[in-house]
Amino acid sequence: TGDIESLKDMPLTSCNLCNCYKLTGNIEVFKNMNIETLDLQSCSKLQGDIKSLKDCPLQILDLAGTIIEGNLESLPKSVTNLNLASTNIEGNIKDPPQSITDLNLGNTYLEGDIESLKDCPIQTLDLSYCRRLNGKDQARAMFPNAEVYV
Repeated sequence: TGDIESLKDMPLTSCNLCNCYKLTGNIEVFKNMNIETLDLQSCSKLQGDIKSLKDCPLQILDLAGTIIEGNLESLPKSVTNLNLASTNIEGNIKDPPQSITDLNLGNTYLEGDIESLKDCPIQTLDLSYCRRLNGKDQARAMFPNAEVYV
């Protein structure tokens, strides 16, 4: 239990709060941090909009199973490992950074065609239960050396 507001003045570069179900607060607390790794998976009581993270030098961002909101285009362009599984994040699949290597969009409502990811150095891709995406049937052929879940 607790509120992430207590992290406000800490000089964090990495923060793993995975499975802290009772943790409350707004992710805006990370707004001006030089945070590179942020794992908030299953922190189901945290609130906020991902646009508050857009200027962070994040490389790894895990928001799976949270109620955090926002649009995919607001993500920091530095992110290479992104997990948005089972979130309400909106937007088009063309918007993740082109440097993305690990992308989990399972059970999201994102739209678009996976063709827009063709130039990304994808190593792991999870598009399972993404009902609004086009081209999912081509994912394995598009990324033959990656772990692909459709």
